[in-house]
Amino acid sequence: MNLFEIYSKLDEKIVQLATQHQCYLIGGTAIDFFCRQTKIENWRSRSYNDLDFWCHSKNKKHSQKMLKILIQKMGFEVKEEYDFMITLRNETLNIDVDVLYDYDEENCNNTTKNQNIGVMNPIYLFVSKFDRYILAKDKERIEKDFYDLRVLLQIINQLNLFTEFSNLLENSPKEYTLESERKLNDIITNVYPYLK
Repeated sequence: MNLFEIYSKLDEKIVQLATQHQCYLIGGTAIDFFCRQTKIENWRSRSYNDLDFWCHSKNKKHSQKMLKILIQKMGFEVKEEYDFMITLRNETLNIDVDVLYDYDEENCNNTTKNQNIGVMNPIYLFVSKFDRYILAKDKERIEKDFYDLRVLLQIINQLNLFTEFSNLLENSPKEYTLESERKLNDIITNVYPYLK
């Protein structure tokens, strides 16, 4: 079985290349990867044309080496570029590769390697998605994030990370509103019957 859902002949090569250059899977592919590791059923397929990676800003030079290989050897071109992210696109295979640059040193503690694949840990994936979820206005995005958060909570529980997850929330420097806390409790209550 593949470590994550494959849509193009380059998917695995790109993820391996990213791992070598200190870029870590995030997004739907990361969720799919952890679902397969824990045998938790994912409610959706990952995006068929999108691979997202996290990279700390101090490792930008490493990521630029990866991007150079994607451009020179795999047919990618720069689609968008900002201080905090870059998007490359392969028009022939219809694939986007996004690299998000993070300036928060603390998040370096959330990187992990599993089956020789660099991926951000599921607690980081949950918190970053939850931060987006509580600000979202689009109904489709809200629903999608809600179900992704449910799955991530099951993964966190399956990997015995629930205590660490709870401690992180209790000691978080972020000041969540009462409405945000209500939304979090709704997710936990909704997924509670599936937690073992």
